[in-house]
Parts: sequence; structure tokens; C-alpha cells
Amino acid sequence: MKIFCVDIHRSGEKRLLAALLLLVPLYANAEDVLTARFSDKLATVHIKLCFDGAAPDRVFRHKDAGTFSSGLFHDGNRLKSSGNGSVVYLPRLPENACINWQTDLTAALKKKNYRLIMQTGGDLVMSTNLWFWKGPKNRDIVVDIKLPEGVSISTPWEQVEQSGTNIRLRPDKTSADWESRTALGQFKIDTIKVPGAALRLAVPGKLPASQRIKIRQWIEQTVNSVTSVYGYFPQPRPQVLVVPIGPRDEAVVTAQVIRGGGLAVEFFVDETRSLDEFLGDWTATHEFSHMLVPYVSSRDRWLSEGLASYYQNVLRARDGRLSETQAWQKLYEGFKRGENGTYGGSLAQATRNGRASTMRVYWSGAALMLMADMQLRTTTNGLHSLDTALASLSGCCMSNGITWRARDLFNQLDELTGTEILTGLYEKYVHDHEFPDMRQTWEDLGIKTHQHRVSLSNDAPLAEGRAAIMKG
Repeated sequence: MKIFCVDIHRSGEKRLLAALLLLVPLYANAEDVLTARFSDKLATVHIKLCFDGAAPDRVFRHKDAGTFSSGLFHDGNRLKSSGNGSVVYLPRLPENACINWQTDLTAALKKKNYRLIMQTGGDLVMSTNLWFWKGPKNRDIVVDIKLPEGVSISTPWEQVEQSGTNIRLRPDKTSADWESRTALGQFKIDTIKVPGAALRLAVPGKLPASQRIKIRQWIEQTVNSVTSVYGYFPQPRPQVLVVPIGPRDEAVVTAQVIRGGGLAVEFFVDETRSLDEFLGDWTATHEFSHMLVPYVSSRDRWLSEGLASYYQNVLRARDGRLSETQAWQKLYEGFKRGENGTYGGSLAQATRNGRASTMRVYWSGAALMLMADMQLRTTTNGLHSLDTALASLSGCCMSNGITWRARDLFNQLDELTGTEILTGLYEKYVHDHEFPDMRQTWEDLGIKTHQHRVSLSNDAPLAEGRAAIMKG
């Protein structure tokens, strides 16, 4: 397999090539194999990790995994490994060595840390890295799962093959500290097919059939709404994990998109709520809208959160859950929250300030998405919009495991649309200390406000574009 290519035009090429090859890690393009055998009652999991060729000098895990795991063993001998937290340093091992350990899932459950592991209706939902330890990102790995009879597993990894209770999976190459989630138990994994994708829905917990059907309808309708942006769903096989946690004050309690080893979204829900309450909630539309773009660095969270905040309202107008006026009202209220949450410092600085700047970060980003959408529509005479700009990314830039900075992604979008609109907005607003001034935008769109209520005028210069945004 070719692992390095270089053009050399000067003398000493052989010596130089040999020197360069020494810089390539010995484990490049290796394919490690991790075998996980879960006990009958899911109390423990026994792991064997076999390295292809030279072993790495470390493996990565969840920061709390060591508390619930045995030591590492090689050929029956306990290894003198070192490290703590999320990294374990290995001693020098022979080529093609195997190491093994055991994780006590029952002991981890007693910790009562639901982000680490939790139980719902007898099924388990956990951080995958509680038991899945691996080498550096650039090592290929396949995972062989051996399950008890009648038990299913949900992960974000691509399934390579299955024979009875034995499943082979292949994780994406992603950073070791990227989170992923696993569910294990007696539940069915449903496939939701939309243009471009087959989403894998798992709902752990022993729910009545009516509640499972309702949850599937909610996810399916939401995914179809997001699919309308491209005409197809931009990610081929996301894991969708919906975790029921009983009566709460709202249908969707919390949610997150996760990208470790593969793309996934996880929802914690009150399963007793009605379908109308689920469909009326904005959270799922927001989370699935994150999948319209590749992973953007947390230092530029205003972009990914702003885009999702914009589309959570636009898409609900397009599919009829909101009227056009209601959608503009929600955007207006969001921008006001962002304006009231602006306390000084630039948007770039605010993005690093944590929860205190949440409203500014989310809604400044959404304001930039609205301005980008309108400018793309007007500058290109309707040839491009934010929808078409994002769709153009699918041919070049959606690979999981790559981190984008906002400026680079905006440069890419401008190149794909033949404009300089997004980089212009970046330069004008990301280092500005004020919330974007939306007054001229509202006037051009024909959106009037009185006592914080919006009304729409069809006499404005961009009234047709305003309507087109909400119609799709």
C-alpha cells in the first residue's frame, strides 16, 4: 500500500526519500481489531485489542473508564501501563501484540452519572469510550461485537457484516476525544430511509408500541423537513438515539449531535408527550440542521449554532408547522435575545466565554445566516441561496473527522458560489463588538415591528425573497 509520495529533482534522492519515510509513523495504515464480548446480563464486557504490526505507545478511553476496568494484560501478564484520565501509556510490545481488559458495567451504573452510563427499562445507554479504547486517530480499526442472544446494539459505526449475534463494525477515523454513544438491550433498530440516507433509529427502554410509533413519526417528519434543504440528506447513515426518561416539563429535554467514530444525534425525551408536542418542539430540527455542514471548531460555534438556530425556524415554516409570520416572529425574538445578551467584546471572543454568551453566539450566527441568504439570493438573481451554497459542500467537504474553521468554510462557500458574500460578512461582524444591526435588513424584507410583534409588508424591495425563504 502506498503511504508516501514525493517528487525529488535533486541529487541524493534515495537518501532523502529514506529519511522522509522514517518520518511516517510505523503504524500508518494499520488495521487493528478490537473484539468486545458482552456478558449475558450486560454486567461486564471483555475486550481484546490486537494491533496490526507495531503497537502504538498509548490508547485512549473515557476519562472515568479506569475506575471500572481491570488492568491491561498481554499474554496473561499484567502490563505496567501508566497514565491517568483519558490516556493510557503502553510499554513496548512485540509486533502484532494483543492486549485485553474487562469493564464492569454494573459498577459503572452505580456511579449514577447518566453521561457515563445509564439504564432505561433494563437497556443500557453509555459513553462508548467506557469500554472502547483505541490507538491514535490515524490507525484503522474494526470492531467485532459478540452479543448475548436477543440483544441489539446501536453505535454510530458503519456495519460491515453480521452473522447471528456477531457483528463487525468500522468506526470513522476521528479524534480520540470525540464522544460517541452506545445503546445495548432488547430493542429494535428501525431504518428511516430518505433521499441520500438511511438513518438508524434506536429507542432503548421497554416502551409500548404506540410510543415507539410516535417517536419514529416525529423523527421521520423532522428528517424529511431537513432533507428539503438539499433535496437529499447530506449524511448517509447517522445513528439516531432517543432515550426515554419519563415525565418532564417538555417533550424534548436535551439533545446533542455527536461525531466520534461516526455521525450521531442523541435525544433525551419525555416519551409520554403527544406527537403534536414533539412536532411543535424546535430541538430536533435544530439538531438535524447541524448535519447540513461538516464539523466546525468549537472556537467558531457561532457558525454551526447560528445556522441551526436559523433553520429551526425556516424549516418549520416550510413544512407548515409555523406560518410565515410566526417564523419571522421567532427569528425577531431570537435576535432580540442575542442583542440583549451582548455585553461587549467581539463575537469571536464571546464564543469562548461559555454559557454566559450563549444567546449572543447563537443569534449573532443566525443573523449572519439570514443576511447571507438574502445577499446570495439578490446578488445572483436567485441562482444561489444559503440552501444551494450548503448543498454544494456535499461534493467536497462533508467528511467526518475533519475540523473546519469558520473562515475556511466561508472561503469554500464563496468559491463554490462564485461570490465574496460570506467572507465579507465574516470580516464585518465576527470581530465586531456589537450585535449585527438588523434594522436595514428588516426594512428591505418588509418586516415591521410594533410592540415587539412583527407584521409583513409586500411592498418592500425584498418581499418576494422574504417569502421565498420560508417557502423553500
